[in-house]
Parts: sequence; C-alpha cells; structure tokens
Amino acid sequence: MTIGKRVAWSAAILGLVVVAMGGRTGAQQATGTGPVVPPQIPQPNFHSAEDTWKTGVKPEDIKAGAIPDFRSLRNPLVVIPIQGNIWMIGGAGANIAMQISDEGIMLVNAGSEAASDRVIGELGKWTPRRLRWIIDTSGDMDLTGGNEKVAKSITPVVAAAANAGPGNAGGFNGAGAGIIAFENVLNRMSAPTGQTASRSTDAWPTDTFFTPRKNIYYGGEPIEMHYVPAAHTDGDILVFFRKSDVLVAGEVLPGDSFPMIDAEKGGSIQGVLDGLNKIVGTAVAQYNMQGGTRIITGHGRVYNETDAVEYRDTCTIVRDRVVAMVKKGATLDQVKAAKVTLEYDAQYGKLPTWTSDMFVEEIYKEASKANAPAAGGKKAAAPAKKG
Repeated sequence: MTIGKRVAWSAAILGLVVVAMGGRTGAQQATGTGPVVPPQIPQPNFHSAEDTWKTGVKPEDIKAGAIPDFRSLRNPLVVIPIQGNIWMIGGAGANIAMQISDEGIMLVNAGSEAASDRVIGELGKWTPRRLRWIIDTSGDMDLTGGNEKVAKSITPVVAAAANAGPGNAGGFNGAGAGIIAFENVLNRMSAPTGQTASRSTDAWPTDTFFTPRKNIYYGGEPIEMHYVPAAHTDGDILVFFRKSDVLVAGEVLPGDSFPMIDAEKGGSIQGVLDGLNKIVGTAVAQYNMQGGTRIITGHGRVYNETDAVEYRDTCTIVRDRVVAMVKKGATLDQVKAAKVTLEYDAQYGKLPTWTSDMFVEEIYKEASKANAPAAGGKKAAAPAKKG
C-alpha cells in the first residue's frame, strides 16, 4: 500500500471516530425532546464538632435517658478543648473557660473553693505558661469561690513579673493574678469602712468596670466583656473571645436548669431574656444552624447558636404563660397547678436547688409587681366584650 493510500485510510478512520464521538456527546446533551438534567453537586456532609461529648462530665457518667449531673465536683477534673485557644474545665462546681497562649493563662471563673487545688493542678500542666488573669462572670461562690487560692497560686516572683508585663495582670500588691469583674461584684464582696466584708480581700476583683462593655486584647485575640443588667444578679457579664469564637455565658445561661433569678441581688427574668438575646445575637452558626460560635454555659454542655435559641425561646414561653395568667388574676398556686413548664421539666426542672416551681415563683413575683396598679391609682378595667 502506497503512502498516499495509507494517509487516505487514516483520514477516513479518524473521520469516523470524530463522527461517533460527536454523536455520543450529542446524545448526552439536552435536546428539545427530554428534560434538562442538572449536574450533581456534591453536598458537604457537615456534622457539628461540639457534639454531646463536650461536657464537664466523664463519658462513663452519661447515661441514656438521664440528664447528667453537671454540678458535682470531680476528681480528676474533666478538661476538654473547645476551639481556638479555649479549653473548658468541668467538675469544679461551675464550668471554667481557660485561654492558653504564649502570654500566659486566662481563666473565666475560678470554680468553687473546694475544687481549687485541682484547678491549680491543671494549671501546673501548662508550665512554663502561668496564670495571669481571672474574669468573674458574676459573684456566685461556685464561680468565684476559688478566686483567692487560685489567684495566689503563682509565686510572688511570677506575680511581680506578670504585674509588670503586657496586660498589667496582678493581684493586690502584686501578690497574685489579676481578677476582672463588673463593679457590682466588688461591691457585694467588699463592705464600707468599719463593716465586715462578705469575702476576704484576696478574693476581690482587682480590676472592675461600670460601662456596658469592656474590651481588652490578650493572648493574641480581642476579648469583649458585656454587662447584662439585672439578669441572674446585678453583676453578670458575658465574655466573648473573638478570634477563638467562644462565648462564656456564666449564670445567664446555666444550661442544665432554668436560669436562676436572684431578685435580692438585683436579678430579673427580663434581664435574663435580654442576656439570652445578646448571646443569640453574638453567636454565628457555621452551616445549617450548627457549628460556628461555641457557648460555654454556666454548668451544662457546650452550646451552639441553635441551642441558645431553643433555651431563649423556652424561657420566653414560660414567662409569657405566667404573665398571661397573672393578668387574668391567677394566684401563684393556680399558676403552679397549670404546669406552665411541663414540657421542659425533664430537661431543666430536675435541679433540687432550683426547681421549676422556684423559677415560676420568681417570674410570678416580677409579673405581679408589673401588673399591680400604681400607688393611689386604679387598675385599668378589662375591655368590654362585644356581644
């Protein structure tokens, strides 16, 4: 076969292949006779990283169908990573947030006094990093009972160096880590001259603020402290680590119970709801309302934005039910008998020291005051029914 014939045969075969491929491709393309099939776009199989294991309870203590006991002291403590530079210490009476950085260690709350030695032991595992700051989200003993012992656990030499270093952390006379809190926390721990203070001097906050918000930069990230007026008490704050994207809620969102309202110390249900709205507004979900901002509750498991929304809505629904009955003239016994917390009792009403009835009673007192006629005035008459 001559070279010319070979070229001709090769060209013919190539032409047939091109025609065949073109026809096959055309069959795969949309035509006017059939529906257009969109391409399959892979969907991410997202699963929130916090999960139920992110609690201050040992895995073996979590039983199916039972709410774990988040408040018992544990030995050893349960220490888990949250995200970014933030860890959580559980089993110390209340959840403790711990920021680890090259500048040192910052704690949000110090736990109960009985757990102080264990907390100090955990801090020692991060040597050469030393404790520099403690932030109190309120003045409760299960959050601040360890203030004195934990703050003074660093040696005088380290304390003096910390006091002179970045952030000016340091206790009174450079004798320990600095303690930050809202002004009212210091007011309740201390006392006017000549009177006996409720707490020792070394447990007092060394740095306070009275503004709605205080910002500091520590550990490589901005840290926001937001005051929540008249919530659990009159001294509650939320602490937000912006780079790590972790918010510490304290007693504004306990997580394992209905919010505790200490009216004698300036607490109110409306203040709690305002605080919960602040938490919901600050948190940002990553995907399908999961992941994203992590919320360290006062005692319970780690929350995300969806969890905070559900908790906020729960408290709002109960409040609205009680207020509606108060406006109709119901007594406290009648409100309790109506079981206004029924569908939430299994999750939030099992704490012996703060039952559903206690929560309802505080709301009732607050609603009754708001519904009472002004001094010397008359209560507005209900509108006449149309008939």
